[in-house]
Amino acid sequence: MVNSCSAFNCTARYIKGGNLKFHCFPKDAALREKWIRAVRRKDFEPGSRAVLCSKHFEDSDYVQTVMDTKRLKKDAVPSIFDFPAPFNIKRKQRKMSKECHSPIEDSTPQPSTLCGNPPILTEQAKVDEAVPVRINKRRRRDPVLFGDFIEEDLECPIKRKRYWQVSQKVIKQKNASYEIIRQKNRRLINRLKKLNVDVKSKNKLTSKNSGILKERIPDAEKQLQFKWFKFENIS
Repeated sequence: MVNSCSAFNCTARYIKGGNLKFHCFPKDAALREKWIRAVRRKDFEPGSRAVLCSKHFEDSDYVQTVMDTKRLKKDAVPSIFDFPAPFNIKRKQRKMSKECHSPIEDSTPQPSTLCGNPPILTEQAKVDEAVPVRINKRRRRDPVLFGDFIEEDLECPIKRKRYWQVSQKVIKQKNASYEIIRQKNRRLINRLKKLNVDVKSKNKLTSKNSGILKERIPDAEKQLQFKWFKFENIS
């Protein structure tokens, strides 16, 4: 059965090898209810195969993994839909109200003095505050992955230091993974050399063929390393 996006007015279908990602509705009851309300389909109850495509999520809803791929955040809620005009007006009001509100409470002490002055509410913003809208509280409190950071974070000394720490951690993890692959390759090369000696000792391998095999061992090692890098980039 071909999976298709459950969003309103969206015709995206799953295609193997395509650019779109498809996400199942979360099992967590509270988060699942947020997804259902965001879809805004009357009497809609998603089944086990119901999915939403990546076109309905912001870039900030994804995090960058160690393997250089994007993964949807656990608390992500879809927010991009092609609703009729009345729905789009409400979405614009919600976005304007969200931009004018103060930032969500953060665990970092005195964020206004560390990362800039607090926003000033205009008269229009006060009017928008009176509009009953559901504020999206998906903003990360403490960035821990590459995908959690935004360009403005580099202007904040504390977050800039945190970004450096995260980058060093990722580099360390990738170096450790690379060292493991190197050790595996080294063991395979040693086994190949030993096999060469064993076969030659049993008079099943001529000196000429043995020399050719020895010449190809470094090439085999390079190919193994290349395959590992290629796998890492694809994953």
